[in-house]
Amino acid sequence: MKKYTKGKLNKIPDELVEIMLDRQEEQGNKRDASVFEKYLDTSKDSGGFYWDSTVERYETWNRALRYKNFDAVLKHPANVKNKYPMLMWVSDIEGGVKKKRTKRVVFMEKNGKYVAWYNAESFEEAEYETSSCGWKYAEPVIEEQEQPVELTIDEIAEKFNLKPSQIKIKKG
Repeated sequence: MKKYTKGKLNKIPDELVEIMLDRQEEQGNKRDASVFEKYLDTSKDSGGFYWDSTVERYETWNRALRYKNFDAVLKHPANVKNKYPMLMWVSDIEGGVKKKRTKRVVFMEKNGKYVAWYNAESFEEAEYETSSCGWKYAEPVIEEQEQPVELTIDEIAEKFNLKPSQIKIKKG
């Protein structure tokens, strides 16, 4: 049964609200869900927390709360209990995780670095990789939810330079 049902919190998973409350406390405010009922992005000065001053950072909270991609925060390494191995964007350049990045299977953190299989961009590839390397920065790969594409028979016919009567749709 859902615990947080008032205002804007009604549409947010309870697990995510708990993380919001943790960040609120970490920034020196009392644990109080009511400050988020009207505005999910309530700042530290108003009893909430600054998104950019959290381990998840601004972009992650933005994706989760404004674009409803809750996994952005829920699957962030700081919030996953058995987090490794994990498919992550890695970089040695600060801010590079968003600009110049590489997809790798990270299997641990050690001495302030994320250790990944050298050339593995998927869990399948990681099965055959024996070399590893370390990266300074990482964030989880969050797959965007695919939206179905709707096309009419006429649109398909036009694309393939056919008559609509020449098209037969089959499943599979």
